[in-house]
Amino acid sequence: MLWKKAYAYFIATVLFIGLLFFLWYKQPQTPLSALEKHSENEPTIKYSTMIKQIDMASGESLLFYYNYNKNLACAVIKKQFGFYKVISVSSEIACNSDSLRAGMLGAGYEDDKTFKCLIWGIIYDSAVKKLVSNNNEAQQFEGPGLRLFYTINEGSLNFDCRLYDSAGIELPLLLSDKET
Repeated sequence: MLWKKAYAYFIATVLFIGLLFFLWYKQPQTPLSALEKHSENEPTIKYSTMIKQIDMASGESLLFYYNYNKNLACAVIKKQFGFYKVISVSSEIACNSDSLRAGMLGAGYEDDKTFKCLIWGIIYDSAVKKLVSNNNEAQQFEGPGLRLFYTINEGSLNFDCRLYDSAGIELPLLLSDKET
């Protein structure tokens, strides 16, 4: 009788551990797998091709990617309890523009009870050397044929973005007819 009880506990323990492993296995193990899983139900943000993953010290990752519309998109992914979860996915930006110096979008999200604002985009005009948002200089990096930028500010969703040339002169966002 004692043997049957021990065998039943053993089987229950093995099944419980197997269930935990199965649940762990189904969770996203990378930022990209979290985005892929999230975009299964959201075809408008569906991932097509990765451009760059930027890992932050806070456990967040920014994923810059092409969506299925061939436009640039960005997602904020956070590592929680050993798994990755999509926190925010902002809309898309066209990869080319004849009238703008830079295309930019913002996405607000909450992280550990702090509201953060991600401003990101594409710098179309080679005259733009620096972009500043809310007194924070944006980080720039190269993608395939693209100059991309991002900055994360705490507080409200504020688009106080300014563009500067190599001499530090502020540039308007729109290209004038004389410049094109």
